[in-house]
Amino acid sequence: MNNLLKQEIYKLALKKSTKWLFGILFLLVIILGNVFSRFGGTNEYFGSYGFVGMLISIIILVNASASLMTEWNTGSIKILLSRQYSRITVFFSKLITLVLMHLALLFTAFVGMMLSRVIFFAGKSVKISWFEPVIANLLTTWMVVAITILLVVLLRSSAVALTIGMILTVGGSLISGLMTTLIAHFTFVKWLPTNMLMAGQEYRQPLLHSMTSLSVPEIVGGNLIYLVIFMGLAIWSFNKQNV
Repeated sequence: MNNLLKQEIYKLALKKSTKWLFGILFLLVIILGNVFSRFGGTNEYFGSYGFVGMLISIIILVNASASLMTEWNTGSIKILLSRQYSRITVFFSKLITLVLMHLALLFTAFVGMMLSRVIFFAGKSVKISWFEPVIANLLTTWMVVAITILLVVLLRSSAVALTIGMILTVGGSLISGLMTTLIAHFTFVKWLPTNMLMAGQEYRQPLLHSMTSLSVPEIVGGNLIYLVIFMGLAIWSFNKQNV
């Protein structure tokens, strides 16, 4: 497991696209810091990880969908299994690498915000919250990642899985508005996975419970339960798939 995990991290770090990705994210946070320092919105900037939370979620989704498909398309999954690595080991090495990448992206954004504070917000009263935005981003991202990985395993198509994942991520607000309307007529709808997409936002803004009809502990708990269910199904399906 350790060797395979090191190989996954090494492959990711070796990619030129990875270096560019972190560099562009860092610069984007700095640029947005300059914009918000000039035109207001200081609390919003520091309270939402430099307004790059959704971008980070999309990056993780793209890597999640591509990670397994690359192994199938290149045939390297057969080589890994022939080396006595179990499917569970292969799956979790990729999953842990994704988690580490997600945390590294969040850390990069945080460093960018701190630098922006020194350069653009000197002398201004700034409230910096790092814990809540991190938890909110993790909650918002990983249930969708679990759904995306499950679809990749079942359909053997990263394009379809990524499209659905992107719709759930980018169109979360629109879906939430629809869910609010449905909940008013059908109470059980509040327990559907689509309503749990609001977990990250409600964690940061508890007053949103009026939209979801769920308390913060309920929606966070529901989000985590669905995450375990979808990821469990993905692991089971991957273990049963022919290679």
